[in-house]
Amino acid sequence: MNFNNKIAVFGGSFNPPTKSHEKIIKDLSKVFKKVLIVPVFLPPHKNSLISYDHRVKMLEMLIENIDNCQVSKVDKEVSLMNFKNKREATNYTYETMEYLRNNNKQELVFVSGPDVVIDSYKNYEKIGEYYTYKNNHVERSSDFRIEFKKGNYSIASNFLTFQVWNYVVENKLYDPKINVNKKVISDGYFSLLELEVVYDGDEMRENKKPDKKVFSRNIIDPKNSIGITLIDPVNKKILIKREKRFGPYIEEEVLFSYGVIEGTMEKGECPIECAIREVKEESGIDLIVDDVKLINKWYPSAGYMTEVKHVLLGFFNVEQYERAGGVHGLVSENEEIYTEIFDIEEVLLYHATQGSNIYSPEIASVLLYYKFGTF
Repeated sequence: MNFNNKIAVFGGSFNPPTKSHEKIIKDLSKVFKKVLIVPVFLPPHKNSLISYDHRVKMLEMLIENIDNCQVSKVDKEVSLMNFKNKREATNYTYETMEYLRNNNKQELVFVSGPDVVIDSYKNYEKIGEYYTYKNNHVERSSDFRIEFKKGNYSIASNFLTFQVWNYVVENKLYDPKINVNKKVISDGYFSLLELEVVYDGDEMRENKKPDKKVFSRNIIDPKNSIGITLIDPVNKKILIKREKRFGPYIEEEVLFSYGVIEGTMEKGECPIECAIREVKEESGIDLIVDDVKLINKWYPSAGYMTEVKHVLLGFFNVEQYERAGGVHGLVSENEEIYTEIFDIEEVLLYHATQGSNIYSPEIASVLLYYKFGTF
């Protein structure tokens, strides 16, 4: 096949880019007029990639001395457009190829490795012409990560070029070997652990004397939790709860503080199930699974707690709020919860940006999602 006047689109996670990737790009540059290397921004099937900017930087190092090559950020552009227009930040190969084709007059060919089954891709027929690269080089990103995680740094370093390896080490992109010793100090409502973490940050470099560091810290070990913000996109309203919270009283003498509907996840309960249960308990509103969307999660206090908080968006209508009325919460847990309705723009422009008396990163996160989505 003659590809002299065509552009190769070589996509992948490049997590990290290896010597095999370098060999493939060199081969493609000899066959195609130009090679576009397209690192995925947020693929539907992976969630453990290091940051996009780091992967782009390493690819730029990799191709520095290869002609007719360019790292393209088109996948990020398409993902951000999808997020704005469809409330999803992920995108598929066919969407990226369609976008490139609409913005490029030259013929494009999607390039895949020998282990890729092209017809397993979503809407694969819309990808267009594709070329399967036959040479199966041995330096795979997944094998690099396995060896790196085991602490086999001398083996792992052989998977990468010298420049890329140094970049990985200097920026500590993948966790080096870590040993954690856990001791339960208290097993009450909030379990208290004592962690001893043995971390060797310099062992990654050859000819370096091991420099083990030992850290010790007490960690609270609660259940994971959820925080859900309810939005009525038709009437442009947001529901916020007001509840007795003793913490703010110390500094601000505010007993009833504003926040999201939240709660801890029971054993075997998923975030959406927990959110539906908590919404019923704390607002009297009934939601179904289709009304709830998980949009984010984080560690509320990563230095001192193991808890992961899941941030959710729930869709409701003001009539549900009006029917529920009254005071909510579980008497058995001494909860006294009120709910209030605000205009979304008011909360977005004032409370979420200036704080006011609504201190909630969960609400801010949901409002950002709302602002850049289409409802």
